[in-house]
Amino acid sequence: MRNAQPSCNGPLRLRLKGTLAYKPEEVSISGLQAFLENTKIGGKLAAQPWKDSQSHVLLADLETEGSNFDAVLPVARTVLALAGDLKFNLNLLATNSRLLDKPLKRASIAASRLDGGFQIKNLTVDDLDGISLTARSSPGTESGYEFSAEAIRASGLAVVLEYLSGSADFASIATRYAASHFRCA
Repeated sequence: MRNAQPSCNGPLRLRLKGTLAYKPEEVSISGLQAFLENTKIGGKLAAQPWKDSQSHVLLADLETEGSNFDAVLPVARTVLALAGDLKFNLNLLATNSRLLDKPLKRASIAASRLDGGFQIKNLTVDDLDGISLTARSSPGTESGYEFSAEAIRASGLAVVLEYLSGSADFASIATRYAASHFRCA
């Protein structure tokens, strides 16, 4: 898998609009509409800087269409590493986007980092190059998660395995095996 680099074939155009509200307990942008080239982002962002004396709390309830998550994920990892004890709640719905240099039809995630650490409450991926999965927090189980997954194309399985394992060799072996057992789609 190659690292995604933003390409600039000319000036990028960013358009933003929304409603900014300041309350004693919260600063928020509701009705957010952001457009960057073919990417649309909408929803609500809120910061509750006074909720906890030790850290801020960021709330994000967002929808996006046309996002390239290969460019976004390294930035998100860096921000989280630099943010220290930043607490957050994130609800994100993505449609017609890209991840691992593959088309992603639809995905949603509900995640948080609060006092108990980072937790994915719900994750759904619908058709990442033939991979679909659902995982949700299930406190009553030993692992803490219930999940189901389906792969209908070896190519989708290969990119996910390479990303998760960090090994192109492992992904190559798995792809050859999968290619001999998956139907062509």
